[in-house]
Amino acid sequence: MFLLSAATGLSSIVLLTFAYRSYRHLVLRNDQLSESLAQARFILDKTDEMFGVLDEDENMVFYTESASHWVRVVDGKTTLKVLEEPWEGINADFSSRAFEDRPIPRALRGEFVQGEFTLVRNKVTGDVCGSEVSTFPIPCSPGGKRRFLIHSTDTSPQRLYDETRMRLASIVESSQDAIVSVDLKGLVTSWNKGAETIFGYSAAEMLGQDLSRLAVPSQIERELANTCSVLRDEHVDLYDSVRVTKSGRTIDVGISLSPIKNAEGEIIGISRIGRDLTAVRSLERQLQQSQKMEAIGQLTGGIAHDFNNLLGIAIGNLDLLMVDAAGDEATMRRATKAMDAATRCAKLTTRLLAFSTTAHLIPAATSPSQTVRNTLELAGRALGPDIEITVHLDNTLPHLYVDTAGLENALLNVLINARDAMPKGGALTIRTQAVTFTPSDSKVLAGLVVPGNYACISVADSGEGMSKEILNRVFEPFFTTKERGRGTGLGLPMVYGFARQSGGVVSLESEVGQGTKVSIYLPVTNKSPGFVTRGAEAVVPRRDALILLVDDEVEMLEIAEIFLHNQGYRTLQACTAQQALRALEEFDGIDLMLTDILMPGGMNGVELAEIVRARHPATKIIYTSGFPADALAAKDVPLGGNVLLRKPYFLAELGEAVARALSQTCVPG
Repeated sequence: MFLLSAATGLSSIVLLTFAYRSYRHLVLRNDQLSESLAQARFILDKTDEMFGVLDEDENMVFYTESASHWVRVVDGKTTLKVLEEPWEGINADFSSRAFEDRPIPRALRGEFVQGEFTLVRNKVTGDVCGSEVSTFPIPCSPGGKRRFLIHSTDTSPQRLYDETRMRLASIVESSQDAIVSVDLKGLVTSWNKGAETIFGYSAAEMLGQDLSRLAVPSQIERELANTCSVLRDEHVDLYDSVRVTKSGRTIDVGISLSPIKNAEGEIIGISRIGRDLTAVRSLERQLQQSQKMEAIGQLTGGIAHDFNNLLGIAIGNLDLLMVDAAGDEATMRRATKAMDAATRCAKLTTRLLAFSTTAHLIPAATSPSQTVRNTLELAGRALGPDIEITVHLDNTLPHLYVDTAGLENALLNVLINARDAMPKGGALTIRTQAVTFTPSDSKVLAGLVVPGNYACISVADSGEGMSKEILNRVFEPFFTTKERGRGTGLGLPMVYGFARQSGGVVSLESEVGQGTKVSIYLPVTNKSPGFVTRGAEAVVPRRDALILLVDDEVEMLEIAEIFLHNQGYRTLQACTAQQALRALEEFDGIDLMLTDILMPGGMNGVELAEIVRARHPATKIIYTSGFPADALAAKDVPLGGNVLLRKPYFLAELGEAVARALSQTCVPG
């Protein structure tokens, strides 16, 4: 009995001991569990990510510090603020997103998402927040409330960074400029589409390659100096350079350089931005050439005007001398030689006037292709048998409205120049074709032509070609590469002047050893051929007419007065426009006024003629000038029924002009 009692007591002690130990172990486990939970919560609270547990009644039963700004207490319950105002769900295109389509309401319906990018917008401030949301179901005991875990990562900064980087990459890639980066060894690390377009190399061909393959040898030293400047943390502003494309063509490129740095501020490469300036520089050169030629033309025209006045005096006096020397063979021979020299000088000034675009032209409807045929007939023998001529003519071209003789003369000069460029023979190709200049064309932008339809007459030879230095000067008067005595240097300048005065332009393409191509562009017209200039008709002079002579050159007045007196006319003289007006008021019945166009004193011959026409409409007018077209164009005064007598003139021409004017029959000027 005692033993039984003792055994029972021992079992109780053992049970109590076991129970105590189990309780103590359980307490320890709970303490450890609580400590682990506290540590886990501490770790989660210190992350930027949001963790929360939501039950099926939309109560937040657990959330981390990072989620606290989304949570608020409503009716004693902690709920998720994002489900309430003022937040509004939006789509990627910023359109409104239905509430039931957002991740948390879908999780309440049992639809769980993982890493879904979600945007919300504050209805008050308009701020947009983006995050990646994942929802997971949490296992629970039977009959317990369903719960699920919400995990959200704020991706707005990363997304902004990624979008900014993508936007910058898109801008770089779509830029028409070449945007290239190289490392410190000069090897290409990036190559955009603009670089492909400008230089012709693809990114695959250039990545890892030395960028110096694009440079020309003459600019290597300059490139090294600019590179050293960038490595000293300096920016190199836009500078002009020349580069070689994949095809071997040289182009003008404007380049700027900047250092590329890493996060520590160390220079790890160089950024190069290049802009193709070939078209811009070409336009600038055309403008400079046009301005230079205009200045030379004005100078040349002024010289020709003064020279023509002097020649007029010489030729007039020689004319009178030859009349007085009739029967004196020795004197006549010397006077004839002097007249020949003066005549050659007059032809020279005519060519100078053609260059200065002040030659007097008689335009008419002209077929460009037929003009080429006519010129080739004239130049056939001059070109010689060693030159093979190929002709491609477009007979459907509209007509030109130009001086036909002037065009034939211009083409003849071009053909002769081509012949001289091929002393051992060669090939000559002549072509006519239609060309349209748009407002964006470089020749239009340079002010050389106006937009519209043109006919192009081109002459290409296989001769020696020209360097760029010579090419820039070929249109200058008296510039020639021919031997002394073989050329005056006025052939191509005259072609240039004719084209410009006819509303067109001339362009030259040439390379040493590759020949030369001269292209004459002239505007087409809808006029039909058939305009024939009326020639001189037999005119019976009126010997009793009173003629007023107006010229600032006294010698010219004396020569004209002597000749006209010998012809039976009565004359009056005036050295200025003001003297001429006084003579018109003092003397009645002045039948004709012969006036120079360019005169000092504040009134030129054109302005004088306007006053005379208004006050004395019966008085006929003859213009004389060695520089007529420019003054007439400046005043926009057509010749009308007035005769134009170009200096230097022969006295026979003066007599015919006077007789024609007095008989009221006009010769086209």
